[in-house]
Amino acid sequence: MPQARWPRPARNWKLPRVAREASRVESRSSRDRSKSCSEKRWTQRSGRIKPPPRPRDAWSTRWARTMAGIGMTTGLRALLTARFGLDTVGHNISNATTPGYSRQRVALAATHPLMSQGMFVGTGVEALAVHRNVDALLHRRILGQTASVGSLAARWTGMSEMEGLFSEPENGLGGLMDDWYAKVSDLSAGPEDDILRTGLVASGEDLGSRFRQLHGQIGELRDSFASQLEIRIGEVNELARAISNFNREIGKTEVGGATANDLRDGRDEALRRLSELVDVKAIEDAQGVMRVIVSGSLIVDSGKAHEMSLFKGQDGSLALEVDGVTGAVPIKGGQLGGLYELYQEQAPTHLKSLDAIAHELIRGVNRAHAIGVPKSGPFESLTGSNRLKDMDGDGQLTDELLSKAGLPFEISSGTLYVSVTADDGNVTRHALPISATHTTVGGFLQQLDAVPHLSAEVDALGRLRIEAEAGYGFDFSRRLDPHPDDDGTFGGGAASLGSATGPFALSDGDTLSIDVGATNIAVTFAQSDFAAISAATASELADVINNTPGATSAGLVAVVVGDALYLQTAGTGASESLTVQGGSAAAALGLAGQIGTPVSGSNASVAVTVSGGYTGDVNDEWIFRPNGDGVIGTTPGLKVDVFDGSGAKIATLDVGDDYQPGQLLTVGAGVSVSFGTGTLSASHNDAFGLDVIAHPDTTDTLVALGLNSFFVGSDASDIGVREELRDDPDLIAASSTGAIGDAGILLDLLDVQDTAVAALDGDTVQGRYSDLVGSVGFEAGVAITALEANQALLDGLELRREEISGVNVDEEMVRMMQLEQSYTAAVQYIQTLNQLQDDLLNLL
Repeated sequence: MPQARWPRPARNWKLPRVAREASRVESRSSRDRSKSCSEKRWTQRSGRIKPPPRPRDAWSTRWARTMAGIGMTTGLRALLTARFGLDTVGHNISNATTPGYSRQRVALAATHPLMSQGMFVGTGVEALAVHRNVDALLHRRILGQTASVGSLAARWTGMSEMEGLFSEPENGLGGLMDDWYAKVSDLSAGPEDDILRTGLVASGEDLGSRFRQLHGQIGELRDSFASQLEIRIGEVNELARAISNFNREIGKTEVGGATANDLRDGRDEALRRLSELVDVKAIEDAQGVMRVIVSGSLIVDSGKAHEMSLFKGQDGSLALEVDGVTGAVPIKGGQLGGLYELYQEQAPTHLKSLDAIAHELIRGVNRAHAIGVPKSGPFESLTGSNRLKDMDGDGQLTDELLSKAGLPFEISSGTLYVSVTADDGNVTRHALPISATHTTVGGFLQQLDAVPHLSAEVDALGRLRIEAEAGYGFDFSRRLDPHPDDDGTFGGGAASLGSATGPFALSDGDTLSIDVGATNIAVTFAQSDFAAISAATASELADVINNTPGATSAGLVAVVVGDALYLQTAGTGASESLTVQGGSAAAALGLAGQIGTPVSGSNASVAVTVSGGYTGDVNDEWIFRPNGDGVIGTTPGLKVDVFDGSGAKIATLDVGDDYQPGQLLTVGAGVSVSFGTGTLSASHNDAFGLDVIAHPDTTDTLVALGLNSFFVGSDASDIGVREELRDDPDLIAASSTGAIGDAGILLDLLDVQDTAVAALDGDTVQGRYSDLVGSVGFEAGVAITALEANQALLDGLELRREEISGVNVDEEMVRMMQLEQSYTAAVQYIQTLNQLQDDLLNLL
């Protein structure tokens, strides 16, 4: 804003009245004194009274008086200007330590000279105005840099506090995870040890407690950021009102043309303090009104200050609103910007990472633990720890998709294997196909209910509960079926005839004629019985045959091994017989060569016993087939070939005359098998299947439902050890087979420690936590480095401002001495002028 200047005197400037009167008084006084002295000297010398002086020339007297008036005014101006300068110096010294004060200076200029006797005669000095020593561009740079420093300072403070939360003392989260895995390792050496089991549970509780504590501390820290934002916004509003008040006062003060230096300093200081809180842009108009803009929104205009307020959404996010502005205003720069970034980005990001670590730890541990067998053996009943939810609000749970029923872990399409164990040790495994897009809660309950000797329901709390009948137990383990030939299709006592491997190219209306003893059963295959009759499966064929009228009463049974169909008699013994008599389907089934050839049962059946534990990494079904007809342990060269699910031969077992029945033979991948005495027939396609299961649950249904879990919860806020395990550590499912001393599941739990997790970008759980701790520390380090660099830049700008606008007391003292000398000189000048005037008038 242009500085006001005092008006210069007009060219016809006359001596001020006061000066003229002073000049006349001085002149009369001087004349009287001169007259008195002159007359006294004359009388003393001559003894006579001095005669009256002759009359003076009128023009000479007028000229003398005029010149005396000009000189007097020049002296008075010099005197007043020096006094004005001294007052300004005193003001500067008094405010040398006042924050935001700008050094003031008096602008001086020579007054217009007067023309006299053909010459310009100077008339002295005048004070035009008092200016502030300010650099507007530097001031704007300081405002911007102050906002940057304020933001970085707030960010560094917050990140330092967060870094303290992630510090790793002995009870740090990383150390507790290491301790838990150490307890798992200890228990794997003695899985039956009660003390070690109790120690593992206690370590898990400590780990869960630390997760929850850290989650809560980060949440509290985030809430403190929000509280600080509220406080800072209050300060912003207060400063905005102060600036608005300064605008009004400056407008009133400067209406006469003078500059309100001290008010402007106060406004600039308020603006600087405001820039510490938020990035601002200030624009001053021609009337001296300062408009303040934050993120494109006016918070101070010509009339008033607009209040800021903080709005919290339902998701916990914060938004800044300004009175009179529609929509949210971005928060940038200053302490508000730093705190907002901490609240909205840093804290949620690290909290999300911590939750993801806990989530994947729960998933990985429970995925391994869920398929284990506790010390007490298979379960008689089991209740999930996670609740199903009525997502559509219709009051029914059964119509919800299992994968969309509000469970904390995802369910994918695949197969869940359930093993049912009778008191006599016989194990039956059942495969339950799960579709993420089709299987409903009700459908899953029906699948479980369809498993012999099991029932399932959803309790009042929405948890799945599975019950076994008396005399039976169940689990979801990968243990091998010790007696896989339940149907007797491998040298069993029933008459048995196997088909080729499917699928089978049948046509609508194809038939198959079978004699069971003296009873003929005619089977007709209709297109409606198959998904695609031209690619009929063995399971579809078995369903049609078993549902054919008269088949059951005649003792005809159809079973499936692999992809092959087996026709059997219900009874066993040498008296049982079965004959394929023909039919249009016989050729497609690979039975054309068997037409008319009776198949007899046997009084002795081959006992197949499987042992060991499968160590492969894929689920599969192995098919065992003899390569000829003969008696185990008797027929030379008799062998059993083993094929995997793709049809590739993986082993050949010698059961000829060198084989001792009951001798254990190694198949591979941790699996062994033995055969009892009996007859095998490759001609009748004797075979049995063995499910080798690496992953009993490829769907994560057990994890999602919380069945046989170690941890409960879904993230860092609620992770903990399952209550049943806390009450009874024997329920820790350490075994993968149920055998005493087996620690297969514990070894799997140890593998979780080193397992790369896709959801963690291929990192391990502990690796991701280490990255999180490092990330927090790195961000704190970056913040302090940036703060120091920006603070140094701000210090440089402030130093430059101090050089321009600051008060140097030593310099002011020098200036004061100069002005004092000027003042003294002006006084001396006036006194001298008086004397000269007297002398001049006496001469005239």
